[in-house]
Amino acid sequence: MNDPNRKSSDIFSVRRLPCLLVGVCLMLWSAPVWGSEIVLQLSTDEEYPGVLSLKKGSSKIQRLCFVGVQGKGQIDRAFIRKLSGLEIPVGNYKVTGPLPREGWPAGIFLKNGALRFLPVSTEGQKKMQAMRRKGLAIHGRDFYPVVMPLTQKKELIGFYSDMLFERLTENWGALRITNWDMDRLYDFWSRNTVSPDEWQVHVRSISKDTIRKLCKPPVVKRKPD
Repeated sequence: MNDPNRKSSDIFSVRRLPCLLVGVCLMLWSAPVWGSEIVLQLSTDEEYPGVLSLKKGSSKIQRLCFVGVQGKGQIDRAFIRKLSGLEIPVGNYKVTGPLPREGWPAGIFLKNGALRFLPVSTEGQKKMQAMRRKGLAIHGRDFYPVVMPLTQKKELIGFYSDMLFERLTENWGALRITNWDMDRLYDFWSRNTVSPDEWQVHVRSISKDTIRKLCKPPVVKRKPD
């Protein structure tokens, strides 16, 4: 004999199933992807201050080398020299946005902008404080087109780009990569980032010998004419 109450309960359970599935999907979508990792390996070598790598699942960028004091243009030479004279600010960090006092044109990481990292471990916080910096920032050769909201005059782009660089270095330990590598970084970031909070960021120390093996260009010997 069929139980009408049981039949009604079964129908109600079936109707609830899609809602439960949707809820589970939303939870999975919003949860941090702990396979997302950024590693900065910093050295005390002023010519080769470090290297950046990113990994998410099977996708990765293994090597983006930072430009040293010998490079041209916007380079935070003061911070690089502090790295060579003080302890590397190793520890765990998190991705963060610009400080209000920076007056930055964008609140998120955009191409040719700056990707900022704030220390969350006590060790990293103390060492960044000793360097009088809030954290670390990765940037390219200049800040065009991020600078465009500040001016529409082409002749003033350089001026405002320099101004943004000064504001950046007043608050962050700035580490520069080439514009070619900035293109690679932003392309990887935009394709693999749902939320900045999903990234685990680690700063580690790397020896001078190792960083030179990774980042020093090979010597090309020309044959005699």
